[in-house]
Amino acid sequence: MMNKIRKIGIMSNAFRAMAGLDSVYGYDIAVNENVSALLKYGSFEEVDYFFEPFQYQEAVIRRKYSSLKRKDKTQVDLKFISELDLLNGSEKPKIDVLHNVDMEFMPQIYYRESCGADMFPVTYMIHGASYPYYINNFFLMKLLVPFKLFDSLICTSSAVRSAISNILESLQYSMKDCFGIDVKYEGRLDVLPLGINTNFFSPKDKSECRNKFAISKDAFVILWIGRFSAYDKADLLPVFLACKRIVNKNPNREFKIIIAGHDRKNMPMLDVMKEYVKALGLEGNFVFLEGHNLAERAELYSCSDVFISPIDNVQETFGLTPIEAMACGVPQIVSDWDGYKDTVEDGVTGYRIPTYWMKCDGDIEKNPMLPSEPMHRSAIQHLVMAQSVAMDLRVFERCVQNLIDDPALRKKMSKNSIERARRIYEWKELIPRYEGLWSELKQLKNEYQSVQNKCLDGLIFTPHYCDYFASYPTQFLNNNTEVEITDEGKEVVEGKIRLPIHYEIEQYLGINDISMEVLKMLAQNVSLSCERLTDILNVYSEDKVKRAIMFLLKQGYIDLFGKNVI
Repeated sequence: MMNKIRKIGIMSNAFRAMAGLDSVYGYDIAVNENVSALLKYGSFEEVDYFFEPFQYQEAVIRRKYSSLKRKDKTQVDLKFISELDLLNGSEKPKIDVLHNVDMEFMPQIYYRESCGADMFPVTYMIHGASYPYYINNFFLMKLLVPFKLFDSLICTSSAVRSAISNILESLQYSMKDCFGIDVKYEGRLDVLPLGINTNFFSPKDKSECRNKFAISKDAFVILWIGRFSAYDKADLLPVFLACKRIVNKNPNREFKIIIAGHDRKNMPMLDVMKEYVKALGLEGNFVFLEGHNLAERAELYSCSDVFISPIDNVQETFGLTPIEAMACGVPQIVSDWDGYKDTVEDGVTGYRIPTYWMKCDGDIEKNPMLPSEPMHRSAIQHLVMAQSVAMDLRVFERCVQNLIDDPALRKKMSKNSIERARRIYEWKELIPRYEGLWSELKQLKNEYQSVQNKCLDGLIFTPHYCDYFASYPTQFLNNNTEVEITDEGKEVVEGKIRLPIHYEIEQYLGINDISMEVLKMLAQNVSLSCERLTDILNVYSEDKVKRAIMFLLKQGYIDLFGKNVI
């Protein structure tokens, strides 16, 4: 097949050290699982992973790939390519598509337009659209960077795709109306959901799971799993009130409401929730599992009768927990919000509860940059917006009551949930859809008439250091400048002195290797011009040879010939 994807590139710094985070984020789970799934289920032959030496990303991918290879769970070849080698042009891999499991796109586009061996599609993923600083450092950049019609931002839900389209349209209009600049995003917005591993998320023995968490076999168990945060996740207090009403309506039933997750150190919520439960008189009904073990999620789902998620925050885009519960055969009762509109099938796998909002952000629109600290601004704006979103608690109560009263309905929804999770959200079913998208984009690339027209003039965010800061030095040297070796330089050639290395990363920049060759050339000549040296050492890029010359001049191993600065 002409458009079969044989080799993909991954350029991403998506992985974060979990130990350094104050909570567990769906983002980290999503990017980790996306890379694992590509390696496990991809039908392509090779993955070229572009990495920066000594960074956390390299170690993560090497461990991940070694583990999959050891367990015979991947047939894909993985090639590691240093981004520093891409920078100096010593590596020009030919790939069918360049993918990023994160939201970053500028390095990928710039690499393709200026350094890549060939034109290729670029795809990247959205993990959040609401942070106010995204407007300038993500969405505006999408209008100003040279995307092609065969590039795509992969949206995890139709709801977030619509939101992104609205944001881009608003920015496009503002640029035209306010500044007379006609720009638009030239790429695509495609919808592909996140996935899960249904071998891990599958129904477990309910009795055993309840024994593990000391939950009575006769209790009706309602479960929430997620971050404890009313400002960037969900306000659980309204459903606590709804649970009180449900408990009061069913005096002869035993209820346990399990609230499992991780609190935020900088903006804790757990104590507030416990105090509210106490005020409602529900202490005997609630179980708080703070900092629960992520490896026990499948057991937590399996010990419950219903999973709830009253998401109310614009920060959310997809939501992994409902499909995890779905795969474990637990009916889901969720707010009709964001990605839940795609994932939970109302009346089939669970219920989507109506949500209500009102236009009430005029004051934020008038003062969008206050407070001045970006993260505080994000927190306050997310909080006040979330507190203006209401889920219909009466409908929520009625849906929970339906599942309490009708064991047959719970069983039917459980069966429907397992089938839907395995059919739509299992990673091995999703990866072929990624490959299908890439094949389609590759076909568009092949049909693109201007494929050889590199858009260098459009790379407006390139830092032209030597041009921008030309006023800094006393004088610029040029190609005609002649240099000669010093006595110390001769000692380096003879092996008596070593060229200095300040940091380990310098070994990967190649300057010392070129510097040695420059010194050897000069040791055989009275002097050589910079132009002559770059001609002789033409196996290296001209810029790297020039930097090696300046490095040697800086360190005192060569000097200007006769101090004749030209």
